[in-house]
Amino acid sequence: MRYGVIHHLRRVAAHLWTGRPVPPPIPAEELETRPASGDPVLRQFYEESLPGPLDKEGRSVDLKEGYSHLIYHSDCSGYYMPVMFHVPFNVPGKEGMEDIGLLGSSYVLQDECERLAIALNIPPDLHPGTLWDKTVRPWELSMPWTEHVAETYACVNLLHACRISIESGCAISFG
Repeated sequence: MRYGVIHHLRRVAAHLWTGRPVPPPIPAEELETRPASGDPVLRQFYEESLPGPLDKEGRSVDLKEGYSHLIYHSDCSGYYMPVMFHVPFNVPGKEGMEDIGLLGSSYVLQDECERLAIALNIPPDLHPGTLWDKTVRPWELSMPWTEHVAETYACVNLLHACRISIESGCAISFG
């Protein structure tokens, strides 16, 4: 998966988690120059200060619900395991070694991505290979999911990885 597209999917998740609608897409030609991490709704999830993320009414959101496995998991280290647990957590390394990284659940991530796919009108049978097939240009098809090209790409690839992880009993590795 191309580095950075996961942040665009996180931006959509942050908006939905806080009770907002799906944000307008960032134009394809601006994806590289307009990072999703600059979105003020997503940015509040990364801020350490309390009260933390707020919904559209100004109330704190419950950090144990929503899209925690997508938003809080690192995109450069850690694992998703085919085990059910609700809150992602950091796995410390042995003494003198770096932390292993965040551990998330493939099952919970799959659920989060399935909800995002519905919100983005992504067809359930869309395969990752279809998105960047050289004969198909998704952004030129007039279908609802093609408006959010980066978000669709990230969501479909994560769903595919989750299915493989759950079926095979293997971890998804970021790093």
